Amino acid sequence: MAVRNLEHSLIDSIKNGDREAFTFFYESYYKKVFVFVLFISKDKDLSEDIAQETFARLWEKRDQLKDSYSLKGFVRQIAKNLVNDHFRKLAVRKSFQTEGVMDENILGSVTLETVYFNELKSVMDKALDQLPEKKRMIFKLSRYENLSYTEIASKLGTTPKAIERHMAKSTHMIKEYLKEHAGYTVPYLIVWSLVFL
Repeated sequence: MAVRNLEHSLIDSIKNGDREAFTFFYESYYKKVFVFVLFISKDKDLSEDIAQETFARLWEKRDQLKDSYSLKGFVRQIAKNLVNDHFRKLAVRKSFQTEGVMDENILGSVTLETVYFNELKSVMDKALDQLPEKKRMIFKLSRYENLSYTEIASKLGTTPKAIERHMAKSTHMIKEYLKEHAGYTVPYLIVWSLVFL
């Protein structure tokens, strides 16, 4: 609850142009965004640029923040879009260099970033399938639909504390599954779990 209340407070403050609140969030979360992008791009300078741009975009779009949002989820989506844009532009540039023309389907092609995310999602789905039904439902409501523990508790007729316990257990079970079953994708899945679980 305390974490969620802090997030709501940060959302309100950042939305209202509070630079101290923005700096606090930036300093708390920048490294995770940087590491996430680094594991995808393998390029330190590019990762720094995208991480910086992610927070610049957050500040520019702060008026779009709502109390119902997950601040980390909002930033995650910005970072994902920026990485995807980078690889899409790179693919277009390579197409011009090798063919002299742009393939009309190039913008719809599968990017490296998309491959990684699809791979991660596939293994994550398998990890989620190992959870008991109720824990799986709670996890998806929290991480995929960005509902607060209070909102989930209200929906399921239980308490926020009970939801918090379910999430702690589910997160542990998922991390253990990823360590055991991820194979060669372990580095990406560890980043996934550290940043987004």
